[in-house]
Parts: sequence; C-alpha cells; structure tokens
Amino acid sequence: MEQQITIELAEGGTIFNVENTINGNVVLRNAKPELIGSIRMVLSGRTKTKIVEKNNRNATYRGRHFLFIQKTVINAESTPLEPGQKYIWPFTIAFPTFLPPPDIRAASVDGSTPPTFRADDISFSVNAKCFVEYMIAAIIFKHQSRVVLHKREKVVKYVPNFPHHQELPPQMDKLWNQKFMARSLLLLPENEGRCLTRREKVKSVFQSSKLPCSAFQFNVSFPTCLLVGHKLRIFTTIAHLSEESTVIRPPQVTLATLSVVLKSRTSLQADGTFHPHNHVQQSTCWTRTWTNDGPFLESENWQQTFDATLPRTLHPTFNTYNISRSYYLKITGILKCANEKFDVKVRGGYIDLHLYPPRLPAVSSEGDGLPTYREAMAIAPPPRLDSDSD
Repeated sequence: MEQQITIELAEGGTIFNVENTINGNVVLRNAKPELIGSIRMVLSGRTKTKIVEKNNRNATYRGRHFLFIQKTVINAESTPLEPGQKYIWPFTIAFPTFLPPPDIRAASVDGSTPPTFRADDISFSVNAKCFVEYMIAAIIFKHQSRVVLHKREKVVKYVPNFPHHQELPPQMDKLWNQKFMARSLLLLPENEGRCLTRREKVKSVFQSSKLPCSAFQFNVSFPTCLLVGHKLRIFTTIAHLSEESTVIRPPQVTLATLSVVLKSRTSLQADGTFHPHNHVQQSTCWTRTWTNDGPFLESENWQQTFDATLPRTLHPTFNTYNISRSYYLKITGILKCANEKFDVKVRGGYIDLHLYPPRLPAVSSEGDGLPTYREAMAIAPPPRLDSDSD
C-alpha cells in the first residue's frame, strides 16, 4: 500500500482565540523503511488579492502578503521507520492572536490577527477576489539533512472571539439631530382629533405662513462600537422647541417607521506594473425596520428605544496590508405630526460602525471555564473558505 502522511486536527481544525492553540497529530501510515530526521510544523497566515479588469483586455493584477510564519519542531531525533507501520507525532502550536510590532501594519486596527475571510465581486467590468487564509504544514526531513522527504499542508479556520472578561474600549455614542417645523390648523387645541375641510386645506396651501406652527427636534443616539451578534440599541427622543413655535401645547409626534441598513465595505489592493490597483466592494448585509403607531409621550420623557441583534455571521472589522473590511449604518425614518409626514435622514448619509468579534460564554457546560467546540460552533460558526489556486 502507498505511504500516506496526514495532519489530523482536534475538533475540526477551527481555532477560537479563547483557546489560542492548535492541537492535533501528524500521522504516517504504511511507512516505508527509511531513516527520517526532524519533523517541523509551520503555521502561516497570508492575504491574497486578485483584480481582473474585463474592459482592459482582462488585465490581471495580484497582491500577496504574509501576516506571519511560525515554525515549531515537534520531533528533533532521528527515527528509523519500519515497513507498513503507523507512526503518530502529537503537536500543540500557539496561534498568534496579536501580531508583533514589525507586522502591525498587516493586522487589524487594534493589532489583532484578522479572521479567516473571503470575498468575491464579479461584475460586467471587473472580477475581484480576496481572502485571508491560515495554513498549517507538516515537514519531515531526511536524516541529518535539509532535504524534505514528506510534506503535507492543511487549511485551518480562525474565528476570533472577544474575551468574556474584557470590556470594549471607551467610546462616545454617536448623536445627531434634525429639526422640523409643522404648520397646520390641526395644531390648535379646538381642532384636535378632527380632519380639515376642503376649504381649510386650500387655505393651508396658499396661506401657509399664517398657519399655527410647532417646531421640534428629533434626536438619535447609538453606539459606534459593537460586538458581532450583540444588541444594537437606538435611542430616539423628541424635543419641542417652544421658542420657535406659535402654539403653546406640544403637539403629538409619532415615529411611524424607523429603518436601519448595515452595509459592508471591502477594500482590496493588488500590485500593478506602474502603480497599485484598488477595488472597493459595497453590499448590504443586514436591515431592520420598525413600525410604530404610538406617539412620543411626556410621561416617558419623549423617548423611545429600539433594539436589534446583529447577525453572528458578520466578520469583525479588520485592516490588513492589502485587504480591509469596514461597516457603516444608514438610518432613515418617517415622523408624523398634524397629518404631515417628515423624512428622517442622517447627515452625510452613513455613519461608520466598528464591529468587534463575538463574545463566547464565560463558562461551558463541562465546567472547565471555556465553551465546548459544539457550543462555540453554535455561537460563532466559522466563515466559508474556498482555496484559490490562481
């Protein structure tokens, strides 16, 4: 039978940074009679980009960068192999969740190792691909030589997770506001609860400057740093501006709808003959809309709160030498006051949002202080990784 060498990783080969190690065995089956030397494990991380410009005669640009290369000797002694036997060499390798200072430019914003990642953007004019990949290799050398007798490689998936004992960095909530002016005869106390007649509607159109008016300010605040899979809480308040109003009593204001759109931005760079080529892919990855029939009430301090949980399938924000992943929010809504509708829009359109990895539970069902592999996979399933041989 043919000699086979394999790398068998514990728990499927998915790495969570709470454990920070890769455990497994190098297995040699159906050995041939030979004298082998040292056995070395090589753990590496790399980024790779590829941009094909279809409208430029399919000009192709590529970019490659190594995040780290880590070598560990798991067997330093010479070993005579007997024919047909099976040999097992166990190993444990520490996975670098933070990159050293010389390579800090290739890491995430906070210096952490980016997750396993892949993105494809195929359109009429361009075909762009990029990925962050981690590989472990077992190398068996010849006795007292640097000649490689056997080599086997295996892709491993890295899913970063935020430590349960660590707090998010200090941050300021994003706060923005928008002013509105309602003009209508319905703002008068005696007209409350009724509809305008046709004559009153015509008068409102041609004599709007003489109508009663009420000014109010719509305020929105939310955190700009969040954990993947955790709650996004949006606070909304109404502030009635009596100095700019002609009516004494604040009118009833209702937030009819509130919509949140989370978009991702993947930027990649590939080397060209004369200058680097860049490509940016933007896509909608999550939306949420609330429909609210209740008005802002003085008894509740004119405040309403909206909660939504971000999907755990999102990749955290990261920035490498040639690939970056970022997110931004777009918030829109419709306010109603005195039978008028007012559009809510964030100034500038979008607001940057920094996503940190999801947080695993502090204690597992086995009582060892860490989640089991099954629990971790259910909480933060690893992203898909397809090897690119181009």
